[in-house]
Amino acid sequence: MEFIHTATLLHDDVIDQALIRRGKTSANKIFGNSVSILVGDFLCFKAFTLMTTIGNIDIFDLFLIWAMLCRRAKYFSSPNAETLISLKMNI
Repeated sequence: MEFIHTATLLHDDVIDQALIRRGKTSANKIFGNSVSILVGDFLCFKAFTLMTTIGNIDIFDLFLIWAMLCRRAKYFSSPNAETLISLKMNI
């Protein structure tokens, strides 16, 4: 889960154009957006690879629940939450 959490932080910093993460210069500011996205993607795929070695398919159910909760939290904490919600309602 830590790999995935770090990947989401890298991706979020690119989306939010963040300059600082935990009091330090953000990875996207140091290395650029492309590298940050690629490293985030690598961490996600590495996490999936590690999950498959566990041999328990239930781990994917837990991951999906966790991912949905994280996405929902990010979605509703967005500065544009009202616009996003109204767009979602009209779809």
